[in-house]
Amino acid sequence: ARSRGPVVVGSEPMHVEAGRMAEAFAFMCLSSRLPGFSLDNWRSPTRHHFYPQANNNHLLDDALGYDMEYLDREGRLCPSGPAHCLLEVKACTRGADGSLEFFLSANELDVVTRTHQALQDATKMNGQD
Repeated sequence: ARSRGPVVVGSEPMHVEAGRMAEAFAFMCLSSRLPGFSLDNWRSPTRHHFYPQANNNHLLDDALGYDMEYLDREGRLCPSGPAHCLLEVKACTRGADGSLEFFLSANELDVVTRTHQALQDATKMNGQD
């Protein structure tokens, strides 16, 4: 069990700022490489931090359990064919002991677990065990 508190940069824990920067970087990379990837695909409230003037900021929702979503019609992210991709961006920070750490909320874990189970169920239904 760890007893140390969060590392703070300015007024926020380091993992919060690292996460913001990682989301911005991911957005820049994805929007330059994926057809139709735009601010509308960035669904976390972090988008408002970088683009406060963007339309539909009121629709941003941290409870989704993912940061970005993309309908991959051309198989750019999922070579097996068209897919609805839910993207959770993670950033690592280095702990006081030198270990790499990232934060995963209970909701994020729940979303990935439910999504994985749904994919397994769909595969079994289609006889693709």
